[in-house]
Order: sequence, then C-alpha cells, then structure tokens
Amino acid sequence: MIEYCETIYPNQFKYGITTNGTLLTKEVIDFFKKYKFGVMISMDGIKESQDFTRPCRDKKLSSYDLLIKNIPYLLEQLPNTVTRGTVYRESAQYLLENYKFAESLGFKNWAFLADHRHPWTQEQMNILEEQINEIYRYRLN
Repeated sequence: MIEYCETIYPNQFKYGITTNGTLLTKEVIDFFKKYKFGVMISMDGIKESQDFTRPCRDKKLSSYDLLIKNIPYLLEQLPNTVTRGTVYRESAQYLLENYKFAESLGFKNWAFLADHRHPWTQEQMNILEEQINEIYRYRLN
C-alpha cells in the first residue's frame, strides 16, 4: 500500500509505526528508512521487565531476546526511534534502571506510560514518584 501511495502521490504522506520489534529484520528497517517512517518501539527495559510485561506466547521464547538483536541496526538507520515503555506496579521500582538501559542502547527519545488498567496503591505510587525524581536528578547530572 505504501509503495502504491508513493507511486501515485510521492512525498505526500507521513508514515509511522509502533511495534514490539520482535519481527523486525534488516529489510523491514530499510523499508522504514526508505519511506522515512517514524518508529516507536514498545520496550519496557531490561530483560526481566521486558519479558514480564511482554511475554511471548511460546514461553520458550523471550521478547527481549527477539527485540534486542534488532536495536543496533534500527538506531543506526533511524536514530530518532522512540522507545516507549509501560510502567506496571511490579516494575515501577526499576524505572530509572530501565531508563538508563534504553539510554545505553542508544535511544535518545524515551517515553513511558503508567499502567492504568490496574489500581495502584499509595506505596506503589510513591515508588513511581521517587523513580521519576531519580530520573530527573540523573538527567540534571
């Protein structure tokens, strides 16, 4: 469809995708680059966070392992790729660690969204707030 649109209406559309990245290949990334896609990767952080929040149906596979192998080439070709994580009650305590992890991979654009489908206790909210403050202090330094 994109190739058709570009044939009929060259440079008239902007494309974007949010993906968990597990099916990315060099060819797919090259396609995204060719058509100037905005790419957002759903990645929650370190292996434990990623595999907890985004498990594969086949429990023998790791979404982290499938995703992480694609990150270097993706960021080389599309350096403005955004990583977007969901912060769950169980993973809030790792927010700073997950932020630093995304940064260490080369991400320059990072977004997180707190899980709103499950109620948070005040203690869990306090942990999240402290982690946000830790990221703020880290960024200041």
